[in-house]
This record gives sequence, C-alpha cells and structure tokens, in this order.
Amino acid sequence: MAENDTTPPTASPPLKGLRVLDIATFVAAPFAGPFLAEFGADVIKIEKPVIGDSLRKLGADSGTEDTYFWINEARNKKCITLDLKMPKGAEIFRQMIREPIS
Repeated sequence: MAENDTTPPTASPPLKGLRVLDIATFVAAPFAGPFLAEFGADVIKIEKPVIGDSLRKLGADSGTEDTYFWINEARNKKCITLDLKMPKGAEIFRQMIREPIS
C-alpha cells in the first residue's frame, strides 16, 4: 500500500467465520466476548431463563433495564435465552455447536 493511500484494507477480520457460544457468567470470560466480536467472531451470549445473566444488574444504573457494566459486557454480542437443563434447550445448544457459520 502506498504511503499516502487512505483506502482502508479489504482483508477480512481475523476471526470471521468463528462462532463463540458464551455461556460464562461472571466478569473474565464474558469480558472476552466483545473483543472476539470486534475481531470478527460471531459471539452469542446464552443466558438463563427468567433471571438472565447476573451481570445485567451489576454496577451503575443506566436508566434502562440494564446497567452500564452490562451494556459494556454485551456489546457486539447476540443474546439469547436457553434453559440448558431442559432437553429442548440442550438440543438447541448442540445444534448451535454443529451448525456451520454462514
């Protein structure tokens, strides 16, 4: 690339095509998800039914249903609710593992 060329590179993000199923529940692991997504991974946060992730209520109130801490932790993630203790929820989870990235 020429020194004065302002055209952005066209390379794909390094983690494009990688799916991350985030079932972690406290700080360190959930904190990694947004960064993986920024590098192109498809990060899907799987939360417990009814109560969701405990990080949703941790920290300062944002004036919405979620705290600022959660807003930061959930950025760039898709969030779904699955009951992994129930056969149907566990089967959906297994399908998500097997399903190719489109």
